[in-house]
Amino acid sequence: MNAPPTWLLYLTGVLILWLLGISAWVYRIASHYSRLVKGSGKDNLKDILERLLVKSDDLRDDLSEIKDKVKNIELKIQNDLQKVGVVKFNSFGDTGGNQSFALALLDGNNSGIIVLSLHGREGTRVYVKTITRGKSSHDLSKEEQQALAQVK
Repeated sequence: MNAPPTWLLYLTGVLILWLLGISAWVYRIASHYSRLVKGSGKDNLKDILERLLVKSDDLRDDLSEIKDKVKNIELKIQNDLQKVGVVKFNSFGDTGGNQSFALALLDGNNSGIIVLSLHGREGTRVYVKTITRGKSSHDLSKEEQQALAQVK
């Protein structure tokens, strides 16, 4: 019997190597698939991926809801008291200690009030001036300006 041609032997060798390579590749894919579905109680990767997509959509919805709530909170706290500045001073030379004060109370928009308390021998006087966006419609004393500068 005649020996097969050389090209046929080469072709057979190439095909055998190709089949071995394909077999190794399929084995790697099968073992990777087994690791993915291991412990899930399911043998179907499609079911697992669908569950993950549903969870991902739920998480996206939750995140969107949380972002909206944070935005609403940020808007609400702009009107809350956020900044406080105090300057103590001696308003009259004949009284001891720094018992007079200027107190600035502002929100996130730099709006609020300045309370001025002037303590003297005859009594204490208290004045309140409104502040809108960092400015007062009334003239401010040096101490009131210092208290306002502390909070800006």
